[in-house]
Amino acid sequence: MRFAGRAPAFALALVCLPLTAAEPVSIGYVDMQRVIEESKLGKQAFATLQEKYAEPQAALQKEEKEIMQLQQNLARDGALMSQAELDKRKGELQERIALIQRKAAMAQQELSQDQAKLGGGIIKPAQEIVTELGKERKLTAIFERSQSGMLYVEEDRNLTNEVIKRLDAKNAKGGKETKEAKPAKGK
Repeated sequence: MRFAGRAPAFALALVCLPLTAAEPVSIGYVDMQRVIEESKLGKQAFATLQEKYAEPQAALQKEEKEIMQLQQNLARDGALMSQAELDKRKGELQERIALIQRKAAMAQQELSQDQAKLGGGIIKPAQEIVTELGKERKLTAIFERSQSGMLYVEEDRNLTNEVIKRLDAKNAKGGKETKEAKPAKGK
């Protein structure tokens, strides 16, 4: 009878024993957005995108200005036009607006695809470096700062600067950008 009363306490002690002997949890975090923005690979990717999309963006801006000018002219001169002429010009203006909206949407979709390709060329080597750091520093876990829901972590747990430094060094040593990370030339 006495043993039956002590059995749950004994079982609880056996279960908790391994927990008290466990090693302390050690975590780190990385701000991957900063890695993308501040690393040499990230800056190269941004420059590539700017180079590719500067001309199409300028063309869209020029078209927008022309449309705005047409709208102003129509508002100014509309009272002097016949209803048929006014309707015709409004229809032409609406067609141009719809066309530029389609062009802008297509350009945005293409930009998003290129950003994803270039980002993958940065994220993969950065993740490898994060894994190396975790093993070197014997960390239990490394979180992504913006997606982890962390509200506070000591600054010395921030591995971002070290990831950027190693990524830049790896890139300088010949860790080349992969072919799939380069956006297609065009437009």
